[in-house]
Amino acid sequence: MKEKERNDIEIKSLEQCLEELKKVNETLDFAEKSWRDASQANALMAGKIQKLEKELEKEKEQQDILKDLLKEQERQTGVWREAYETVVNSKTWKAANKVKHVFGKKQ
Repeated sequence: MKEKERNDIEIKSLEQCLEELKKVNETLDFAEKSWRDASQANALMAGKIQKLEKELEKEKEQQDILKDLLKEQERQTGVWREAYETVVNSKTWKAANKVKHVFGKKQ
């Protein structure tokens, strides 16, 4: 009977090992699926981040172009302002305004 008891104990032990092995396999399957899902999500997010970075770079380039255009416009405005002030402050301009004032009045 000792051998039968020993066989019964070994069988129970093997059955417990099989149950534990099934649980471990289920856990590994779940972990593998979770890893795959996380990897796919990471790849998707990496693609989105890369796209956003490219769009941001384009925006920065456009801002740089607009800043350059604004600087050029300010420079041209300064040139025209200086030319206008030169004309307005000239003796010829002042004389022309006096003549206009004198002859422009109707009495």
